[in-house]
Amino acid sequence: MEINNDIFGEEMRVNIKNEIINDLTPYFMHKDLLDQHALSDGIFSVFEYVNKYVEDQEFSKGLKQVLNCYQNAGAINLNVVLTLMVECHEEFVNRENIMWSLKQKVIGNEEELYDKIVSYFDYIGTSLEVSVKGIVNELNALICLTNGKNYDYAKICKLDFGVVVNNILDQGYFVDILKIHNLKLSDWRNIAKHHSYIIQGNNITCIYGKDKKSFIITYEELLNDTYKITRSSNILNIARCIFVYDNFTAISLLPRKGGRTIEFREKMVIKQITTTLALHGFIIKNFERKDKILNLEIIDQQQNTVESDFIQLREACYCKILQDRWRMLEVDRINIKHFDIDGKIVDALWMEPVS
Repeated sequence: MEINNDIFGEEMRVNIKNEIINDLTPYFMHKDLLDQHALSDGIFSVFEYVNKYVEDQEFSKGLKQVLNCYQNAGAINLNVVLTLMVECHEEFVNRENIMWSLKQKVIGNEEELYDKIVSYFDYIGTSLEVSVKGIVNELNALICLTNGKNYDYAKICKLDFGVVVNNILDQGYFVDILKIHNLKLSDWRNIAKHHSYIIQGNNITCIYGKDKKSFIITYEELLNDTYKITRSSNILNIARCIFVYDNFTAISLLPRKGGRTIEFREKMVIKQITTTLALHGFIIKNFERKDKILNLEIIDQQQNTVESDFIQLREACYCKILQDRWRMLEVDRINIKHFDIDGKIVDALWMEPVS
């Protein structure tokens, strides 16, 4: 399988790292971890989202609000907060796997206006159910912890989405994030998931609540509301990601309960590996999996590949990247062919998992 890569030279990588650190520093408490992991696929993904909304002040404001919620709870009992997040790991991995499929679809690309509208509502309903609901439950637990109340996450997860949203709003948190068009995200979810809307030309009548309240929006207003709903979803998800990366060292020291049964989809892992390798100057020329054996051909964009010490340094770099994601690949061995920038083979080696 051929992989398309963007080529990053050394100067460009340095510039990218500096830009990442500059843009993300306001959101990180542990600047040393940001500097250390700035060229990882996870931090780079966060940077892409922050850069995407660079002109949107509501995103930056909301991101800081949600981050403050995580940080305030962590200041009270960081171990409890991180343990909760680790125990929710498989739930969030499963949701990420579902969202990957949703993000591959092009919404609003249909020919007829009616189909476009249905497509946008389908996107709203699925994204709120899959990507937002779990984080809102988590934030409700953290707010309870911060305010000295019961923070039983299991009980919170049994509550309806709308009840949890109300609990957060009633305590004065995240009004501009959890309400769009003066409507709670849980109401938007219900309208979309239950198809409680009527399309008449360019106008859409949305019906929600037990007493069947309604309002009318145009297609153009739906597009604007979809943007805001997506922005809210991204704020919640990126804030959580930043808090995880900001506490990566502490999380790595927490005990794991049993083996994990749900992992990221292989396509997602390949994209993560491809991005991280590219940021370190490597291009995946070819990726081929046969049963439990993975064959990789890697092109090194560094020029100085004739010195053995330099070759060993570069090999240690990409081996570390691969080793960090070994468990997610679920292979027993990786065979690697290492090429220089001119296509000349530099070395051939293989890796096995380190227990």
